[in-house]
Amino acid sequence: CTFPYLLDKGQKIYPQYGASKTPEVYILQKEAAGLRIKYTGAVDDSSRDPNAVTEKYVENAVNELLAGKPVTVSQTRAIGCAIKA
Repeated sequence: CTFPYLLDKGQKIYPQYGASKTPEVYILQKEAAGLRIKYTGAVDDSSRDPNAVTEKYVENAVNELLAGKPVTVSQTRAIGCAIKA
């Protein structure tokens, strides 16, 4: 599965959402009042071994949103390096 993403080269957007690690995923949904965070955290449950993945957090959240359902797991712990501004 592939998803569109935003690359924050100038490091101007991440502080608005409180991102502290990389990679750290934020799934936003456009609503009348603006963008609302629907998921934040890790891509999946195995940052080191793709063959050991049992839970695809981002894929599951996107699929739930596309189906018009609430996101079951809306936050997980991001695993990565600290963002240095």
